[in-house]
Amino acid sequence: MNSISNVSSAASERAEIPAFLAKNGSAPTVIGTESNFIGDLSISEGQDLHIEGCVVGNVFHGGKVVVAESGIVLGSIFASHLEVHGVVDAPDGEILAANLVVHGTSRITASEVTVAAGCMNYERGGFMSAQMGMLATGEVTERIEALLGKELDRAKERRAAIEHARSAARSFNAPVRAIAPHAGYAAAAALVPAINDESAPAAAQPEVAFAVAPAAEAPASAPVAPAAAPRVPFALVPPVADSASDEADDSHGSGDSIRAYAG
Repeated sequence: MNSISNVSSAASERAEIPAFLAKNGSAPTVIGTESNFIGDLSISEGQDLHIEGCVVGNVFHGGKVVVAESGIVLGSIFASHLEVHGVVDAPDGEILAANLVVHGTSRITASEVTVAAGCMNYERGGFMSAQMGMLATGEVTERIEALLGKELDRAKERRAAIEHARSAARSFNAPVRAIAPHAGYAAAAALVPAINDESAPAAAQPEVAFAVAPAAEAPASAPVAPAAAPRVPFALVPPVADSASDEADDSHGSGDSIRAYAG
């Protein structure tokens, strides 16, 4: 009878534990004291987040977020359970939590702090400057789930864009590997220094194939014009009056002549 009563009491105690505290099966995500994280954080429920360093951005969490004494968050926090030991600075941001615990070493500055009704624990010594608001637990949970869902969707879109860019880069580099498909990468690398090697004989020069887009072929009926022969310019220059040349011309009986000089 005692064992049965112990089991029933343990079951009743588990039933009284809030849902966000009962889902702590996995190890928490820890941002160390020497770490600086810039950007928004979005984590689904079931994995706690311990911030011991600095986070510059908004935090979206469906479970538990703990800001240690050395932790600093410069942004809004949306979490089912929030426990603050350190600093949360969001003068233009918001803190939304179904359950909020403010320890005596905490320093919180926010435009608005909203918690579920009756789910806030404030220790003496803690500092908080914000406009307080309380809602029903269901409303707070719905808001947190909606915000977290949108942020997770944005994260999926960013990951998809990154994967698309990576696949495009891989497809762009694929033709380079096709230079020597049978010889492998080592043979392809050996071709590179021998292409411009003037000391090597012509027979030793490797043949490198380049993929060139085929040009548009002319119709079969269209005659092909022959290549024009190069034209060499000539300049007609009158003869220079010279006594020696005049005597030579008189002796041969020739008259005036025109000399052509190739330009």
